[in-house]
Amino acid sequence: MSLPRLFLLFLTSCLLYACTPEQLASGRQAEQAYVDLFYAIHTEEPTAAKTAARQLDKTLVQLRTTWQRPLSEERAENIRYHLDQAAWVYAEARESIEAANLELAGIQLDRATYELTAASPATMHELYIGAIYDFLITWVEVKHAVGEPDLCSLEWTGFSNYAKDVRNTWRRVRSIMPHDRMYGPEAPIDMERFELAHASVEVALEKFEAILQTGDQCLAAEKAEQVSAAIWDLVLLFSSEPTGSI
Repeated sequence: MSLPRLFLLFLTSCLLYACTPEQLASGRQAEQAYVDLFYAIHTEEPTAAKTAARQLDKTLVQLRTTWQRPLSEERAENIRYHLDQAAWVYAEARESIEAANLELAGIQLDRATYELTAASPATMHELYIGAIYDFLITWVEVKHAVGEPDLCSLEWTGFSNYAKDVRNTWRRVRSIMPHDRMYGPEAPIDMERFELAHASVEVALEKFEAILQTGDQCLAAEKAEQVSAAIWDLVLLFSSEPTGSI
């Protein structure tokens, strides 16, 4: 059974049935490894990406020792299709990571995540990172635009549209909190730190949006760096090292 398929089926079993503490701990370890990988890819750290990808593989394999298959029932064809697609694209992402082609790996990891979400939206949205993923990947697009060396001379309309997309996607997800079922006593999240990090994202985005009104894209690029730092502080609370130093 492929690793993405195993991960999704594990999460589904936790939704349908009560996870044991051991199962929940394994699931959280898999999420942490995924966040490590996502961060390493999008901060262009090839060595860390290789380490994170190998750890994700190892963690997902460990789920085999704790995962119990849900009651057997016929799966819809489209669910099987998306799971198979996720497994195929994830394998390609692993090859790109080993080749240190992180730009391509990022695209492939995004596609694999999309396929897993399409297979079972409710399951993926139980995970906080899965629930806010659309916002995160929209911000990644803005960050790429900010990274252009000639940003100050780029067409402002295109950049401001990216930024508006971020604002809109954040408004859709900002009320989402870590779910008690996934982040209970056996797999806790430091809620005080979460609330502080969440508020910092809110403030940084408000400042970024205010600058957009001025049309000063050079200053907007500067504020975007602050948004990026705030977002990573939030995301890294779900990593293997919540202090933010992966």
